[in-house]
Amino acid sequence: MIHSSRLHIFPLTQHELQLMLDNITLFETQKHLVYDGELLDTELSQIMEGQITIINQDPNHWLWHTFWLIVDQESRIVGSLCFKGPAIDETVEIGYGIGQKYRSMGYTTEAVKATCQWALTQQGVNKVIAETENNNLASRRVLEKAGFMFSHVKGEFSWWLFEDHSRTE
Repeated sequence: MIHSSRLHIFPLTQHELQLMLDNITLFETQKHLVYDGELLDTELSQIMEGQITIINQDPNHWLWHTFWLIVDQESRIVGSLCFKGPAIDETVEIGYGIGQKYRSMGYTTEAVKATCQWALTQQGVNKVIAETENNNLASRRVLEKAGFMFSHVKGEFSWWLFEDHSRTE
């Protein structure tokens, strides 16, 4: 589990991820949490189901394949984040989402920064990257405030980089 000043961020086991998809009410009861994050629509559910399949295929790297919940001090799940697989060339990619009513409160920035700092302490990870749609100014601002540096544009997406310069000097 990762802790920041206002948040607890923790990875879902494969069982927890499946339970969240199958029965959110039972998940909330078992975890003593209230889900108030991004809408669990068909698209997000399909992504989560895909991650369960990937975890089955690569159980040793489950932390890099699962969803991590962002929980506030009142035990509300306000959002989630994930890595898009284990490190390649010492780099992992992060993605994130936050519930509508928790936007513009600094939660996403706080969670992304804390999780990236954790990632950089893991063996074989020296960089974290993220992509945003070029016109997604809110996501761009999250990354800037979390300490990411703009890297480049590729098509409709901007790429961002977070790294620990003290480890490369």
